[in-house]
Amino acid sequence: MCIRDSADIEMGPPTTHIWVNPSVTSTDPTALPGSKQAPFRTPEQAQDAMRAGRGNGTRRVVHLEGMIYLNRTLFLEELDSGEEGAEIVWTGGGLSGGQPIPGSAWSATKLPSGAVGGFLVDLFTLGLNSSQLGGLAHPYPTAKLELFYKGAPTVLARDPNIEDGVWKWAGYENMSVVNETAFTLTGEAGARWQAALRSDQPGKEGLWLHGFWKYDWRDTFIKVAAIRNNPSNATSVTVVRDNSTAPQYPWVSHCRFYAVNSLEFLDAPGEY
Repeated sequence: MCIRDSADIEMGPPTTHIWVNPSVTSTDPTALPGSKQAPFRTPEQAQDAMRAGRGNGTRRVVHLEGMIYLNRTLFLEELDSGEEGAEIVWTGGGLSGGQPIPGSAWSATKLPSGAVGGFLVDLFTLGLNSSQLGGLAHPYPTAKLELFYKGAPTVLARDPNIEDGVWKWAGYENMSVVNETAFTLTGEAGARWQAALRSDQPGKEGLWLHGFWKYDWRDTFIKVAAIRNNPSNATSVTVVRDNSTAPQYPWVSHCRFYAVNSLEFLDAPGEY
């Protein structure tokens, strides 16, 4: 099986064309299912038709029209590749395992950060549940949905923000290790994170840090248990991690990281 742009399909052996377009419903009872006049509604229907013999011995081109959303994994096996001189080509739009969110589902909302232009959507009303949404986890999230807008990924709200495409970090010269569960952080970020932690609602996942705690090739998500003021230094706080989320390598002073998972951080365009 190969996937190509329609412009790359050249003249070759006899070709069978099959169309998939979930937005078109044919009213012609004589139209062949899978034809341009009566396209299949799912890729699986096209796959089943070819497995049943549709276009055997010919090159088969499956035209995907528009963005097609899958409600389950599309499994392609060796028999779905065709054979030498009679391959199967999928071309056209795109396939997505995501959940489309209609514009009507969004409503304007005020953000705790005071930033303007915030919108809110209740994903549960679209049929999603907590297990599908996933969440942050240690050492890495294994099942966390992301938000795409106009085909491009958006950014999980974080502090410090990404600026002009450049990732910004806390740590470096203003982070010092206290012990294996705590470190001190000097500067304005500590106060912002402390406020975010205080505003977290019961039952929520809480504040997390994502960082490279020792080596620049090993990152880990850790959960914050507490952020305490330091009486001897008004510009410094002590960050204490949750006991169950240790870095994969013991953290060292001046490592780099950022905070995530707080509405307080939702303050820049393209964040969710």
